[in-house]
Parts: sequence; structure tokens; C-alpha cells
Amino acid sequence: MPPRDNGREIFSDYMDYVNDIRERYQRDMRRMATEDAVRETNGNVKKMDALAWRIINRRKQFVEELVYAYSEYKKTLPPCEYDLEYSDC
Repeated sequence: MPPRDNGREIFSDYMDYVNDIRERYQRDMRRMATEDAVRETNGNVKKMDALAWRIINRRKQFVEELVYAYSEYKKTLPPCEYDLEYSDC
């Protein structure tokens, strides 16, 4: 039986996937939650409410993507050997 894949590489691939999710979220939040975005509402309650809901929905999407990464994406990774010297995985 051939040896299993290197756990460090598999964990690194998984973290790259998670970090991509995090970076997209941070980019979107920086774009949406700005002083200019609030200023553009001109104090209109409906516009402020719509902006708030866009931000809340993006946060919800972020959580859903992380849950997917943990519960589903990890199932696509090959099994690997546990590495005692690499405590992160």
C-alpha cells in the first residue's frame, strides 16, 4: 500500500481555501462598510437599512462559506498520516 499524502500539504491546501474565503470577505466589507457608503445614504432610513442588510447578508454568506469549508470541502481532501511534529493539523 502506498504511503498517504503529506498532512502538511493537505492542511496547507485547506488553509489556502479558507484564507481565500476570508480575503474575499474582508475585501467586500472594506468596500461596503465605508464612510462614503454611509454618506451616500444621505440619512435616508430606507437606504441605510438596505446598506445594513447588505452587510449582514455578506456576513451570513461568510459564515456559510466557512461552515461549508469545514463540513464539505474537507471531505474532498485525501486521507493523510498524522504528523506529531506539525501540531496545527
